[in-house]
Amino acid sequence: MPRRNKHFESDPTTSRFLYEFQSARWLYNEREQQACRYMEWDANALVDTACTILQAKECTTMEKMMEGSYNRAFLLAFDNGKDAVVRIPCPVAGPVGPITASEVATMQFTREVLEIPVPQVYGWNADPKNPVGSPYIIMENAHGISVDQRGPIEGAHAQPLFDDLMTIEKAFEKVRFSQLGSLYCTEDVSAELQTRPLFADDMDLSTEALRNAANKYRIGPLVDRQWYRGERATMVSVDRGPWPDFVSYCSAGINLELAWLEHPASKSQPFLRTAMQSPRLHRSVLNMCARVIPLVLPPEEYMAPTLWHPDFSSENVLISATDKAHVQAVIDWQHAMIAPYALQAGFPLVMTYDGDISEFTPGKLGLPEPPEDLNRRSKEEQAEVLERHRRAKRQKGYELYIKVYNPRRLAAISPPKTSALNILPYYISRSWSDGVGPITDILLRFHERWDSVVTVPGTPCPLDELTKGEIQEYRDVAEQSKRFSGALDALTDKLGSLGDGKVSIAGYEQAKKVCEKLRETWDEKRDGGPFPYQDGGFSFFLS
Repeated sequence: MPRRNKHFESDPTTSRFLYEFQSARWLYNEREQQACRYMEWDANALVDTACTILQAKECTTMEKMMEGSYNRAFLLAFDNGKDAVVRIPCPVAGPVGPITASEVATMQFTREVLEIPVPQVYGWNADPKNPVGSPYIIMENAHGISVDQRGPIEGAHAQPLFDDLMTIEKAFEKVRFSQLGSLYCTEDVSAELQTRPLFADDMDLSTEALRNAANKYRIGPLVDRQWYRGERATMVSVDRGPWPDFVSYCSAGINLELAWLEHPASKSQPFLRTAMQSPRLHRSVLNMCARVIPLVLPPEEYMAPTLWHPDFSSENVLISATDKAHVQAVIDWQHAMIAPYALQAGFPLVMTYDGDISEFTPGKLGLPEPPEDLNRRSKEEQAEVLERHRRAKRQKGYELYIKVYNPRRLAAISPPKTSALNILPYYISRSWSDGVGPITDILLRFHERWDSVVTVPGTPCPLDELTKGEIQEYRDVAEQSKRFSGALDALTDKLGSLGDGKVSIAGYEQAKKVCEKLRETWDEKRDGGPFPYQDGGFSFFLS
């Protein structure tokens, strides 16, 4: 039997290491940002649990691996030569119990059924009142490095990365579920939900893995944190799923925000993006959204409920450090959901180029050559330019890969309305915090090219019923939102911030000085709202 580990005493240094976010600072709202990431838990109880699972007598070291927006990860090494990663969710992640249960179920399903390289779960507990004092996951230490850490990947070394990503994405496509929501083990959902089938009625369950999964897993309520922010988490009458289709999902989100308008907490909600907008306009926009969405859906064949990775970015795709770039592991499945295929299967972030080659156009073949004066530039600038072109070429290469090897997917994600519908549920869920401008922008774009986006030709657009004054009001809030977004992005870039005023500890003092100067040049009318980088200012995580 493992003996009790007493590595962690109750002293300020240890408490900060375990409970506090230490990897960065915030230029404003710092106290609140730290508070929503503060999580007390019993490290000795967790180590004892891990020792039992890993059949070790003692944990020899515990290192903090990562502090993300929603989690803290630690690497534990044991006296028997084994190691494991422990993930502790932060309160800002949402309802930490269901989130942990869903993440574990998703990791197990993708590993067992889809055969995607996902870390093995050694042990977990989703009950916040367990002996550790927090939900946790103890899992395999995935080996490999992120795609960006690898550096240039070209030629024969890049081919395995393309092949492996395509294999992973096609594995997602093969499984059609019965509903939209989040994945859980069967025993972790209500008795009523346990009676519902996991897969679509026409799903071929010819493999043993699929047949086992049909009993082991179920679809339950959505664990998207946007649906649980602040007092929303206490609203008991909210429909958080699962849902039979996309329209039902969007309708539930709209109803949540309409109910929020009547909640006393909405009247004094802090950290809003812009000045509090008219409840009348808010209701008008949400109700119009509810009328438009059913009329612009993609073809039914592209709307099957499909599981996908929630953040297919470079940091979450680990590849071999040398030689051919095979995918070693796909990590961080928190907040994964089952949603319509066309809205899930977008271009993977790990292959997306987001640099500043002005001639680069996603979706079109061809790429500009490096500048003619490249050889006359400094070595540092040459390296930077060439790296941008390498990344842009990588996106072009994978776009072509999809076109050749998965034309159905290309057909599903290509229509412009698909990307708009994909982001619309998010805009709905944050419409009081961020304003309705992003929604009115989408509605107006649909209105302008209605004949090309409407599902059934000849169906009139509901926006035709609005007066010129109402259309102008929609345009005004959309333009204000764009001005604020542009100004906020520029401010964030100048400060080297990762959003919400988050900067490196080393760069904090300098960024603070620059922030004060930028505050002097901010124009509230021109920039679409009040200066955000000040205490009480807009925050994605706090609003």
